[in-house]
Amino acid sequence: MRLPIAYALHYPERKPNQLNPWNPIDTPHLTFEKADEETFRCLKLARQSAEIKGTMPAAMNAANEEAVSAFLKGRCGFLQIADVVEKAMQEHSVVPATLESIIEADTLARLNVNQQLK
Repeated sequence: MRLPIAYALHYPERKPNQLNPWNPIDTPHLTFEKADEETFRCLKLARQSAEIKGTMPAAMNAANEEAVSAFLKGRCGFLQIADVVEKAMQEHSVVPATLESIIEADTLARLNVNQQLK
C-alpha cells in the first residue's frame, strides 16, 4: 500500500521513490470481500444506475463528479456527496441513451447538484 499512498499524496506528480515495483507473483493470495454498499452508498447508486440503464449512468456520473468537485472546494461535506447524487438521480428523467441525451443528462445533473448546494 505504500506505493498507492505515495501516488495519492503527491498527485498529480509522481515523485521518485525507493519502492520496488509490485509483482503479482509475489502476492499470490489476494482476497476480496463483498463491498459494503451501506457504508459506501455511491457504490450502490452506481450499481442502481447501471440497472436502470438509459441516461441514468451518465446522470449519476455527472452528479458524482460535480459533488466531489464541490467537496474538494469546500462547498459540500464528504458524507453529503451520496445524498446529493441520490437526489439528482431521483429527479432525473431517464430516456434512451443517445449522444445528445447523454450530453443533456450530464448537463442537467450538474445543474441539479449546483442547485442543491446553493
